[in-house]
Amino acid sequence: MPSDIPARFAFVDDDRELRLGVFETVTGLFAGHTAAEAYFEFVAASDWFPVEFTVGGLRPEQPLVPGEEIGWCAVEILSDVGESIGHYAIGATEVERLRRRADGAFDVTVTGQMTKPPERGVEPLWDRWRTDPPETVNTWAELPAGQREAWLEVASKYRWRNPLRRGTRHARHGEELPVLILDGRYATDLASVYCALGEAVNGPGGYYGSNPYALRDCLHGGEPNYFGLPAPFILVWQAYEVALQHVDEIGLGAVLGMLAESGVRLEKQ
Repeated sequence: MPSDIPARFAFVDDDRELRLGVFETVTGLFAGHTAAEAYFEFVAASDWFPVEFTVGGLRPEQPLVPGEEIGWCAVEILSDVGESIGHYAIGATEVERLRRRADGAFDVTVTGQMTKPPERGVEPLWDRWRTDPPETVNTWAELPAGQREAWLEVASKYRWRNPLRRGTRHARHGEELPVLILDGRYATDLASVYCALGEAVNGPGGYYGSNPYALRDCLHGGEPNYFGLPAPFILVWQAYEVALQHVDEIGLGAVLGMLAESGVRLEKQ
């Protein structure tokens, strides 16, 4: 099997905790879009999205057979040194087609179901994070408003495989609670608010929720809190007027309400 094919992804049997192979490209998986505001629409747990995608250049480590039902599997994002930095779970997985290429690798068409289709803009972001995760805040602001959900997806999945990079705590005289600074200059849509909040708590590329339910989990994560600093704390929201002018009123209100309900003291600047 050729060794010069870049292994950007891994195909994993989650049920058996077994890696099926590594591969270089995937087509048709990163093709969805869910606006941050969509989380205010109730989606039943039984609602699944069918997916069909093609794994290109697979170097199998376990035998695959057309028509084989795998069950729960995953596409994992690999770093430039081969470590898993992201995980996309897929249910009811089945191998539809298997084609051997001239170089000895395989192209494999897979079907399955997901609770949320991956964002169509995540692949170039994963390519950046493989070798160079963000070291400064507001890198996400390079993306236009309306496309920042992809950043949130990468940030949320990247952190599951890596130690948290904590945000900067600002001690103030006489304050017992931690003081965090949210840079709100680029919060021009709801996804941007979550991007900025994630970095206020957990530093560059940090994650602290992408919808009200995830935010609640982060705020009430307990100790030690995997999501970062739990409430209560003081949040100094700089340039708050930007969000006030541009962000959906219902979405912004849900964020503010969840912060207040959890004991976060918000200071608007």
